[in-house]
Amino acid sequence: MDNLCGIGIFLQDECHRLIYTRTSLLHNNSELSEENKELLLWRSGTLESSIQTVCSHHKEVFLRRYETSQNLVCCNPFKSHKKGAKGSLRPVLLEFAKEIKLHTPELNVVPGQRLCTNCINKINHIIKTKTDTQKLESSDSKNSSDQKETVREIERQKLDSSFVEMGVSPMKMHSLPSHSKKVYGKRKLKEAKRSLATKVSRTLGLSEEDMCDSSDADKDEEILTFKQKAKDLDQIVELLKQKLPTVNRRKKIQLLTITPMSWSRDYAAETFGVTPYMIRQARMLTKEKGICELPPPKMADLEALRQKLNDRFELAKTITGTRSFHNFQPISMTTISCKRISTDESIALTFSFTDGPYTIAEQLKINSYVCCNYDSKWYIGVVKMIEAAEGDALVQFMHPNGPSRSFHWPNHDDECWIPFPHILQVIDMPSTETGRQYRLTEKCQAEIATKWLNFNK
Repeated sequence: MDNLCGIGIFLQDECHRLIYTRTSLLHNNSELSEENKELLLWRSGTLESSIQTVCSHHKEVFLRRYETSQNLVCCNPFKSHKKGAKGSLRPVLLEFAKEIKLHTPELNVVPGQRLCTNCINKINHIIKTKTDTQKLESSDSKNSSDQKETVREIERQKLDSSFVEMGVSPMKMHSLPSHSKKVYGKRKLKEAKRSLATKVSRTLGLSEEDMCDSSDADKDEEILTFKQKAKDLDQIVELLKQKLPTVNRRKKIQLLTITPMSWSRDYAAETFGVTPYMIRQARMLTKEKGICELPPPKMADLEALRQKLNDRFELAKTITGTRSFHNFQPISMTTISCKRISTDESIALTFSFTDGPYTIAEQLKINSYVCCNYDSKWYIGVVKMIEAAEGDALVQFMHPNGPSRSFHWPNHDDECWIPFPHILQVIDMPSTETGRQYRLTEKCQAEIATKWLNFNK
């Protein structure tokens, strides 16, 4: 016993072992720094004892190698982990261990052990709650109203501490309107009751259904009201989801102005199948003009409209022999009737635009393959959307442009709105053997070559 150090005597552990060190010396505590002295007492469990000497073996075990010898799991001070938590571990520093012991002496946390993020957050919350409570209890209130607020705040802090232990979110009093306090209080009470019933049932080995009170059935008027409101909202959302694919961009933004502001942009975009940028535009329009307002047209849209009008004039066909006619009435999308004067009862001429753009429009369907003109080259692609009112279709192109022996889908979608006059013809689906390269039949290639030649005349 004479050769044992203070830690060896206290722990009844063998000293001077040559496992981690080659020396078997006794060191006086005065040779250590203040931080190492404290770490030695903390890690050896001798905080309440007076240790004067330490051997080289225990010095190596409790100072240099202590942190690396710990298991790579959370030390689980709350005994809340069923399995060892291994993610986002952080070593406990000496100052943090002192703070934990000061405010939560029941927790056994030693410097050098590891804590997970959840345990750290829970400890910080308990420390903050107790610190705030001490400050509130120590401060003197100037008047009775201040005293009531202080007592209320103390009670809230204590309640939050209990909620954290039960796994219930803390009370949120900031910006809580008076008319909502009753509903909010009932909801928090139900959450606490549900959590408490779960813990009691687990302790007694019962099912959660055994702990439920029959009076807690969904017969409460407020719950039924909330359910009906949620059902109505789901119905409105479903109607919007059905309507959005059938309208143009401006109409989409107009409809999206009624999107709830509580929804995040990403969630709203995913729900309605649009981009987050479109949700952002709709909300900016709501703030500026209110809901259900049309956004101003883009310059690009105006330019596209001008180009479309120009294309229509360029591709327009004249009806011979009608220079002196004064009355023209459409019969269908491809047929027009002509009269010499408006008061004529009989139609003088009926003209059919059999090769016009509307013949193509009638043939177009979603997911049909087409050959079209873009940037003075012809491409093949698949129709993703049709805007009959705008006179164009959204086409997803295959690469490269024609003429080519084979085509493939690019890594990034190449989509563009193509006017009906620039769609040469509807084609059969290209064939493929590998799923990567697609080919057109010789007959289809010949038809496209003829259409392309006529288009460029």
